[in-house]
Amino acid sequence: MDQLLSHPALTRLHPNSRKLVRIASPLTDALNPFANDGVKITPAILYSSTFNSKVPVAYELIAEAIRSGKITKETKVVAASSGNTGLGIAQINKCIGIESLIVMQNDTPQPKVGIISSLGHPINTALVSSGTVQYAREKGAEPGWYNVDQYTNKANLEAQFKYFAPQLWIEHRGRIDLIVAPGGTLGTAGGLKKYVEENGFGAKIVLALCADGQEVPGARDEARIRRDVKIASVDDFEYRMTATRYQSFLASYAMFAEIDWTQGGPTSGLALSVALRFLQKHKDAGSLDRFRGRDGDINVVFLCPDDYRLYADLYRSTLNEQRDFFLSSVPVSRLLEDA
Repeated sequence: MDQLLSHPALTRLHPNSRKLVRIASPLTDALNPFANDGVKITPAILYSSTFNSKVPVAYELIAEAIRSGKITKETKVVAASSGNTGLGIAQINKCIGIESLIVMQNDTPQPKVGIISSLGHPINTALVSSGTVQYAREKGAEPGWYNVDQYTNKANLEAQFKYFAPQLWIEHRGRIDLIVAPGGTLGTAGGLKKYVEENGFGAKIVLALCADGQEVPGARDEARIRRDVKIASVDDFEYRMTATRYQSFLASYAMFAEIDWTQGGPTSGLALSVALRFLQKHKDAGSLDRFRGRDGDINVVFLCPDDYRLYADLYRSTLNEQRDFFLSSVPVSRLLEDA
């Protein structure tokens, strides 16, 4: 245990030594139809310096298991992942020499699979048609194996509480009234909720979920979360809203003409789609003022956890259905439409 904990890679990769979030410029009026209502909508980029929004989660899952003796030099680690957490675990375990198996669905975009598999020995990948979480749990029950299980392991939520949430407030440098967080394992949303509550902040968390039966890389629908996730519950969140796969890709695509950073991918689009339609819903209902700060403004932050480049080949095939791929810019009215 001591040998692993003192490995220089764990020091270099400690989340507190890394920039986990960058606050980008607020959206212009082209993508913010609520500017005249005193609403500022700001993207928080979770991959700007690490290329991976799950760096703190991967670190804490591994470090906590080493500290508790669940991982030794001889242990083989298995992790079910849509890609980001798996990549973080693979990178750490490559450095410290722990054999690992990253389990993903067989429709995971090839660039995500390739980045992990290119790490080589002792990192391996397994692609399955469905049931990645159960596959990993069964493998983890075998002698010599340990399943990090980000869906039931509280280290996931604690990592976002300890490392990511404080950086978000430091980098934003001002009051936050609404945070729109995509939901997959609920680690990020749950960690933010705990941080807000323990520090007495007034920010409200809006949980952005996939529509029932829809697939958005890195996010889940409510049924899958209720089935697999145990570190938090969708019922913990007063505000939640869904977006379809199409809405998520369209909102991501809309940001291409707007953003001053490498554009966010479909999970980032999920957060933006929900942010816009959530604000429109409350404006129509006359309840927008409940989120307004003392200065009369509403500061909205939506989380962008994924870089679009890993999904580049999916935009044309997804958006061709309604020929939105051929728009030079997407009218914000399209983003406000219900599915």
